[in-house]
Amino acid sequence: MREKSQEKKNGILQATLELVADQGFHGTSISQIANKAGVNVGSIYYYFESKDDILNALYLDCKTRITQRAFCHCTESDSAEKRLKFMIRNIIEYFSENQRELAFIVQYENSPYLANIISTEKYANILKPYIDLFNELRAENVIKELPIGVLHSLISGAVISLASYYIEHAEAFEEAALTSTIDAIWDMAKK
Repeated sequence: MREKSQEKKNGILQATLELVADQGFHGTSISQIANKAGVNVGSIYYYFESKDDILNALYLDCKTRITQRAFCHCTESDSAEKRLKFMIRNIIEYFSENQRELAFIVQYENSPYLANIISTEKYANILKPYIDLFNELRAENVIKELPIGVLHSLISGAVISLASYYIEHAEAFEEAALTSTIDAIWDMAKK
């Protein structure tokens, strides 16, 4: 049995990202993915069971990268509020640099696919740093008494919308405006 190549698998995911960002889920076929990735259709099925499997794997891959970026530039000695603000800034900056990932994430999170992935252990592990931060903010009694999932949805929804706005209006992506925007998101969540 031949060994699976991580490089080839990543190429399939990247090709899928580019196609879905440009054409949407339904406009993207397995044969298009294979062609763009430079592999045959059989190779696709060697790595993935179906197109749905590719989309789910791509979503988890994107969310993992976003989470890694979200929590960089902050330390345990930073206050929870400061870490939340770093997280918001980092995600907005990440999406401004990775616009296809933003387009894919928005499509995926507004589709039935998300329902199949949110109960998986891998998804729970990706969300853990966010949940831990929200629990810390709650323990400090500085955020609204809302369920963690609601707080996460409010903040992530605002961040995704603002990232889209900043992509469309690059002139607004100045430091003072970004800082004020992050403060406004914090004001939405704090007590």
